[in-house]
Amino acid sequence: MPKKQYIEVLDFLKGFGMLTIVVFHLFQKMGLPDFWNQLINFGGAGVHTFIFISGFGLYLSHLKHPLPFVSYIKKRFLKVYIPYIFTVTFVAILCLFIPIHTVSWGKYFSHLLLYKMFSEKYIGTFGYHFWFISVIFELYLVFPLLVILKKKLPGIRFLIVGIIVSIAWSFLVLILNKAELRVWNSFFLQYVWEFMLGMYFAENIFSGGLLFWNIKKLYLFLMSVVGLGLYVAFSLKFGFVGKMLNDIPSLVGYTSFGILLYTFNIKWLNKFLIFTGIISFSLYLIHFAVKLLFIYGLEYFGYHYNTLSLVVVLVICYVIAFYYDKGIKKFYQLINY
Repeated sequence: MPKKQYIEVLDFLKGFGMLTIVVFHLFQKMGLPDFWNQLINFGGAGVHTFIFISGFGLYLSHLKHPLPFVSYIKKRFLKVYIPYIFTVTFVAILCLFIPIHTVSWGKYFSHLLLYKMFSEKYIGTFGYHFWFISVIFELYLVFPLLVILKKKLPGIRFLIVGIIVSIAWSFLVLILNKAELRVWNSFFLQYVWEFMLGMYFAENIFSGGLLFWNIKKLYLFLMSVVGLGLYVAFSLKFGFVGKMLNDIPSLVGYTSFGILLYTFNIKWLNKFLIFTGIISFSLYLIHFAVKLLFIYGLEYFGYHYNTLSLVVVLVICYVIAFYYDKGIKKFYQLINY
């Protein structure tokens, strides 16, 4: 297995996904025409690719260097938790002086103690995008159980179980009329099949199987067109039902397009997206707060948020994320983590 190549394509996909997610969030509520609103909505599909990559990377690391549960939690869980809580704490303190969010001890401790993932009241506090962090924590916690299940159900059977579980959860949410509630429509069971798909590919690659980034360009193109086409059809024609059931075409279409873009080997684009992938977690954590602060500043001086503002905010986000990422790494070095 070519170690250098698989790391590069994963960073590229993380960068591609993160850039589209951030642009999607920055463009929201700008009063764009319907066509452009639908186009930027594709950015939201990046979360599916991130979950797939998380399952892939986590299981590949496990196959190479299995860790006891406590060591696993320390190495993986805290790697997400520490910068996340740093960010939430900073935003909460900032909100005491600049009212971009309302502040309360209940909201803060819902993040600190991680119970916001079960509360519709708290899940969107200090930045609605933090719902995704809850999903990652949930998947990290069940990962040891999925490893056990993977050993009992080798090959495609493991993936089939994951797909059945996620589809069953989607139908349960729809039957209970909970599709509009984030704690239900974004519970980890909705996405567990994507995480398990990543694990399935990791095992396949570890044992010398197909490298998914070496799929022929024609097949990648066809999967992109069909997947994204079905994603649009489900979203536009079937409302919440379509949004609950469009994860498969969304992941297939979006990720295939990302891999296809990578295979074109446009050097400046690949370098930029790989760089974005390296700082992607920091970028995700800070971008929403940066946007709200920028809008607050514009409105304070009597200006409006527009397309030019988007470019400025995006550049600011990259600069802050770069140095924030460096700061987090230095902190880990200080505590020998």
